[in-house]
Amino acid sequence: MAHCAVMNTVSPMTRHPYLFLFALLLFAGCGATSDSDTPRASDNAAEGSASTSAAPADTLYFDAFARVRSVTPSGSHAVLEHGNIEGFMDAMTMPFELATSELAAKVAPGDSVHFEIRVVDNTVNVIDFTPADEYEAETSGAAASSGARRGLGQATPFELTALDGSTLSLADLAGKVVVLNFWATWCGPCREEIPEFNRLQAEYADRGVQFVGVALDEEGQSIVEPFARELAIAYPTLLDDGKVSQAYKGHYVVPTTYLIDRDGTIRRRYIGAVTFETMIPILDELTAVTS
Repeated sequence: MAHCAVMNTVSPMTRHPYLFLFALLLFAGCGATSDSDTPRASDNAAEGSASTSAAPADTLYFDAFARVRSVTPSGSHAVLEHGNIEGFMDAMTMPFELATSELAAKVAPGDSVHFEIRVVDNTVNVIDFTPADEYEAETSGAAASSGARRGLGQATPFELTALDGSTLSLADLAGKVVVLNFWATWCGPCREEIPEFNRLQAEYADRGVQFVGVALDEEGQSIVEPFARELAIAYPTLLDDGKVSQAYKGHYVVPTTYLIDRDGTIRRRYIGAVTFETMIPILDELTAVTS
């Protein structure tokens, strides 16, 4: 599986000393079916190190693969047998609170899923489920071209302010292949992929490809603009208003990149940093001239 960059490298177990207690209390009170082989949640989550580029400390996001063991009738919780959640906790089976009851309808006992969690202070919620095979197809640079044709739904319209004060909307880019990248200045993998995107923008500009970056930093232009100058970002940088990122699944993991075809259909979603070599096949396909 492609490595997915999370929004913070500091372990919540370290930052929030009561998180482990919270997990145990949640297990006791969630009403889920008890499993005799369910281990006690480990309190030796991997230690991370804080840095000046860390995400805001009040909200952390993590993701992993899991098998669904059970879902409560009310749809409030699901017991997941999950793999290692990097930077958060070891592999184990435990209940998780679901952010919305609608999430329960997306899964059933026995399903293999990729799930994303949000940690705010001592509260942990699952905020999204994706079938494991679908997630792997979306994030694999070697996915078959038929997967690119299948599509992931229509792209949500947006209009945001750019660093120069102008506005840019998806409608303005009609007829182009759009690479929509959600990123943040504190995200290390984001910094690594921006030079790749600069190269791709130059390579594919005359074939109707337009890269667009949406910066998620809460501080806005004051921090994004000098960063964009430093990295010489060669494509429009927009400032998220909170609504656009939420419309595109909330960007629980950054960077996240969407490839949108000329008809406005999302053809691929990449979670984690994307390389020049990974993008070339799908861009070639989406910009191919058909007779």
